[in-house]
Amino acid sequence: MDSDERLWHITVVVGGPARPQADVSEALSRLATLRPFMHSLRHDADRAEVRFWEEAPTALDAASLAMRVWGEFRGAIGLADWEMTGFEIARRSQHLRRDDGWQHEVEVGISPFG
Repeated sequence: MDSDERLWHITVVVGGPARPQADVSEALSRLATLRPFMHSLRHDADRAEVRFWEEAPTALDAASLAMRVWGEFRGAIGLADWEMTGFEIARRSQHLRRDDGWQHEVEVGISPFG
């Protein structure tokens, strides 16, 4: 299995009670420095979307790792106590073939929705 077959693009969406956007942005900034391969973090006062790469032999393994990211860092860096509301996983080759208007290879950035 080549490295492309083991690299997965992950999108995790979380949401819950509103928090000050500055607090959400600062917590996401801390997450980006602690968690490797983050490339996009977007937020509102009541939701956040993080996109990153995960390396694993199977989609199930990658999903298991990815679904823990928010919870594992929540207390340590002040992430909101929100629940997962969305999740997507795609093999790197699939993700890069999409024609969805999303810039797939981007530098890490934290921005509000809209």
